[in-house]
Formats: sequence, structure tokens, C-alpha cells
Amino acid sequence: MFCMPCFPHQTWCNVVFLRSRARRMNTEKINELISTAYALTLAPEKYDEFIETFDDIIFPPTATSTIQADELNQSVNPHYERAHNIVLQMGRTKKPKNSASNIVERSPSPAIVFDHNEHVLAMNSLARKDSGNTCDTLSEYCSNTESLESIRSFMTQGSKGGILVKPGSLCCTGKTSSCIIVRKISAHSSAPSDTEPKSRKYFLCSIDLSFTPEKMEFFQQVYHLTNAEADVATRLAAGQQPQEISEQRGASLNTVRSQIRIVKNKTQTRNIGEIIRLVCGLTTGLFVSTQVDGLGETEIKDSKNFKRRQSLTLSNDRTMSYLDQGDPDGTPVILIHNMLYGSELPDNAAKAAARQKIRIIAPQRPGYGKSDLAKNKFGDELLNTVAKDICELLDHLGIQKAIIMGQAIGSVYALRFAKLYPHRTASLFAVSHAPMWRDSWLNELPVRQRFIARLTKYVPKLLPLITRSGVALIDKGESKQFIEALHKDIPADAKALRRRDLLQHISRGLEETVAQGSEAFCRDCPLALRDFTQEAQNLHIPLHIIHGDGDHVVKLSRIEAFQHVVPKTKVEIVKGAGQFLIYSHWEVVLNALKKSIRSLK
Repeated sequence: MFCMPCFPHQTWCNVVFLRSRARRMNTEKINELISTAYALTLAPEKYDEFIETFDDIIFPPTATSTIQADELNQSVNPHYERAHNIVLQMGRTKKPKNSASNIVERSPSPAIVFDHNEHVLAMNSLARKDSGNTCDTLSEYCSNTESLESIRSFMTQGSKGGILVKPGSLCCTGKTSSCIIVRKISAHSSAPSDTEPKSRKYFLCSIDLSFTPEKMEFFQQVYHLTNAEADVATRLAAGQQPQEISEQRGASLNTVRSQIRIVKNKTQTRNIGEIIRLVCGLTTGLFVSTQVDGLGETEIKDSKNFKRRQSLTLSNDRTMSYLDQGDPDGTPVILIHNMLYGSELPDNAAKAAARQKIRIIAPQRPGYGKSDLAKNKFGDELLNTVAKDICELLDHLGIQKAIIMGQAIGSVYALRFAKLYPHRTASLFAVSHAPMWRDSWLNELPVRQRFIARLTKYVPKLLPLITRSGVALIDKGESKQFIEALHKDIPADAKALRRRDLLQHISRGLEETVAQGSEAFCRDCPLALRDFTQEAQNLHIPLHIIHGDGDHVVKLSRIEAFQHVVPKTKVEIVKGAGQFLIYSHWEVVLNALKKSIRSLK
């Protein structure tokens, strides 16, 4: 039998006071959580602010102020569910996009859209910075008489290919190493509105052909070029002939020609003309001017040869959407996507896959993109369902065996496919993930990822509200805000997002992935906190992990721990890459696939 401890009267009063204050503090915090939950339903633009409030109260840095999980859940869970229902009943309100503004904002160069009357309909921030202010007419923006006349001539007479590419500048004192690009926007690419009357519209961008140190570094990194090889390639793009390059570099003509051959081999180009187009396209984002006909579509007009979106009706009548990228007759690879950003490769990656005769088939898992949700499927049932779906896809495409590659959480699905269908798995890859988990790793995660992981483990009733509110933020046109906040504590990812083209690509992937909401994401979250090492140990097919040394979501120590437990695992470390490895360092992924294909022959 236990007795009440004997405390002096004053000490006992202090204990009572402290307990009373703790209860009041908990009551205040619980009330703040409830009010924040309801506020989140009405103001998704304050998503980041509300997330910090939830994190501070539910998972405070000091243990003394922690609210007990049971007390918290009993008091607040009904309000979380009610707030989530409110969000669902409100439906999704997507911010309407001005089509002209959408086009110019996608351009990594100064750009405007103007109509047949030369009225400027939209201009991006780079164009405003170049011109010094917002321009109302084409002549205000383009003060270079020669360039203006060329644009007007194109508007009235057109040109071969429907696009004007002219060396020169938009202003009289502009850069000599630049050119202007003009293209007519098809009438079907945007619906007319009050602010955009139905008329001929034109996209105009100014391209800086000079190479900055940052561009040079990126070019070298992408194609593994030496300083000399990259310099020769950029000089070719600037219009210099091999003899001229030889003289300016102080190298023999034979050396320069040898370097050109090496550049062609490394970049998979056939001649100097293709090297020039590659350098200019990589440096300036020239693709934007050729993509405006496909506004609003993930697939663009000029990419139909290497990106093909398809759908399949599965045996249970669900629809599966998938993207077929690269060479349609190439070696098949099934790419299973991550939670948020999908598995559409950058255009240069898809083109390179086509040149290397690789076919990358990327199905959207149930509930993501345009693939129907698998009702009442969670955990192992969901893993098995996705494996069966992929098997049906292979049957539909007449493919007996494929390389299976999982991206981030997709690696767990890839592992399960290899377990259930080993005879259809040629080889097995995981990008930016190891299917292993220890609870001690939770506190090592970056801030936002740690918050989601803690919700999944300790407050799962709040997860649907948080994720659905994130979708509401994305619907308001703030996908970039969502992405940058999620990766701000990961230097390698933050650096990758400074590449405008990459940020735009990932943003489009995010918007497509959450097209149906956040239910599929919520089902995936528990899988990220499960350990699959035993399943990996029992596989006869070794796992090849491609991982960035700057990945703070899945640290290298986790990869090493997995390899220790599953010794047959092969690990390839990519310097400077984070979670965006498959988008930012896609050439490493393709090279690994090429090696695997050669080993299978």
C-alpha cells in the first residue's frame, strides 16, 4: 500500500500550484491548437505560419511543456476531423491563371506577351528589370529600331517554322552576345477573357548567350566535361571556328579537334551544330519559346517524340495514368515516383534517354495525378496492389521483364514488386532512399519533414487537415512557396531550386501530383516510417542505391546502415545532390541504367 509522501506545508502548496499552472497552460495550448485548426481552413496562404504554431505547441523543444499525447488527442482530435471536413466541403478553388502571365513566368529569360496591336499583355520580373519599368506597348519595351522592324515583319509575313530567332538586342545599347526569339501563340493555347480578347498573341524573349561561371559549372557537371572541353564547346556556341579556338587557347588544332570529338561523345551529339544547339538551349532555356503552344499541359508540342502520356483501365476498372518517356523501342525501365513531385523527367533527360535507347515508363500510383484511388487499401495491401497494377501495365505493353526503379518512397514499392514478381525484375534501383527505418532517426530529419513524420506517428488525426491545407495553398498558385519552405533546411535542394527551370519543373510536377488531393500522400506517410530491411535481405536481386551526399532527408548514415544490414546492396554516391537528385543530376541516373543494361546483355 502506498502512502502520500510527507512534504512540508509550503512545499506541498508549491506542488499544487505548479500542477494547476500546468493544467492552465495545457488548456491554453489546446485552445490555441483548436483555433489554429479552424483558421487553417480559411487562410491557406498562412500555411507556413500555422504549421510553425502546430509544431511549437505539439512538439515543443523542452520536454517540461509537452502536452501528453492522450490528453491532446482526446481534446483536439474531434476538432481536427471537423476542420478537415470543413475543408472538404468547401471544395477546391484554384486560382485562375492569366494565360499570358503564366507563359512569361515560365520563361527563365526576360519575356513578354503582346497582341497584334502591339499592346503588352504580360511581362515577367526579368523583363521589367531590364526595361526599368512596366511597359504598355511593344515599342516601349523594344527600343532597338532594327529588332523592332524584324519583329513587325515577322508579325505580318511570318517566317519559316513559325518562329523568329534573330541575333541582336531589344535596346540600342544591348549586349552583343544576345538574341531575340518571337513566336506566335496558338489560339487554342488559352481561352479568351475580359482581359485577353481573342486575337493574335506573340511570345517574345531575350536570350543572353554569354556564359557565366555558374552556367559553366552546371554545364560541366551535367556532362562531366573538363574545363578545356567546356570552354571549347562554349566557344563553338559563340560562333568561333576550330582554327580560331586553337589560336585563342594556344593549343594545336589537332588538340581542339580531339576535344570536340570528346564533347560530342559525352553530350551524345553528332556534330558541331548539335553542340551549339545544346549549349544555347542548356544555357538559356530556349525550350520555353517552343513550348508555348502546350500551355497548361505537362507534355509540350516539341516533346511528343520522347514524352507520351497514356492511360490504362485495370482489371478492377480503376484507371492508371502513366508517362512513357525516352525511346519507345528502348530497354524498359519502370520508374515509381516519390510522394510529391512525380516522375516526369526534365526534357533534356527524356531526350538523352531516347538517344541512349532507354524507355522510362512512369506510372502514377493510386490517388496521384490522374490514377484512380484504390479504395480501402493501406500498408501492405496498398504495396501489393501497386505491384499488381505495374504487372498489369507490363502485360498491357507486352513487356516480359523490366528494370524497376523507385524514387524516394517509390523505392518501397519497387522492393515489394521485386519480392512478388522477381521473374519480371531485371534489376532493382532506389534513388534518394533506403527502405529502412529506426525511430531514433526521427529527430535527425529537417524541420518540415520531421513535423510530418511526428504527426504520422503521434497525431495521425491531424495529418489529413495539414496535408489538405497544403493542397489548398498549392491551388492558390503558391506551389513554389510550398516547395521552398519544405526544402529550405536542405542546402543541396535549396541550391537546386535556384535553377529557375528546375523549380518550374518541380512545381508543375507537384501541381499534377496533388490533382486529386492529399489522400494518397497520407497513405504513403506511414510507409516512410516502416523498416523493410528483412524484405530486402530475402530478395535474390541486389538493390542498387543512387544517393546524394547532400540529402538531409535520408542521410548517408542511413544508407550505410542499410548496406551493413543488406551487404549485397550497391551504393553510388552523387556529390552535391539532395532529394532532387533525379531532376538535378539525371545524367548520373541514366549512366547507372546504361551500365545495368550492358550487364544484363
